[in-house]
Amino acid sequence: MLCVLGLLGVTSKGGNTNRFKGTVRDEAKRKYIERSFHTRHSASLSSAFIVPDVNLEGACDTVILGCSGIVHTASEMCMQPDITKAVIAVVHGVTSLLDSAVRTPSVKRFLYTSNCNAAAAPKANVRIQITPELWNEDSLKDVMAEAP
Repeated sequence: MLCVLGLLGVTSKGGNTNRFKGTVRDEAKRKYIERSFHTRHSASLSSAFIVPDVNLEGACDTVILGCSGIVHTASEMCMQPDITKAVIAVVHGVTSLLDSAVRTPSVKRFLYTSNCNAAAAPKANVRIQITPELWNEDSLKDVMAEAP
């Protein structure tokens, strides 16, 4: 069984026969995900766990029990003004999750993914096409301008 951390970031094709469980941040998202996946993929989603903050130490320990692999799509999306704090929170969250994975005997694989924000910063009323060549220059400039 796979564990997907950040189910709202997942898109998949119909006909998926793999069983998996995953996380969402609140009850409304859990209901939406369960309804969506059960409609499109029969019963491939075993369960959706509510984990409000995956960056907290041990936040996903219970969720990953019995999983052979982890797909980590969740990330800090609060867009807080202090970029240093945001980066530190994300790095701490990922290393904490890796520590949890090491302590869980069933886990054999870990996939850390990104999202479309790495390619382009969202802008109101601006449509862009995401391509392999696209890179988020705006966010890179923001981070470099605020680097300590």
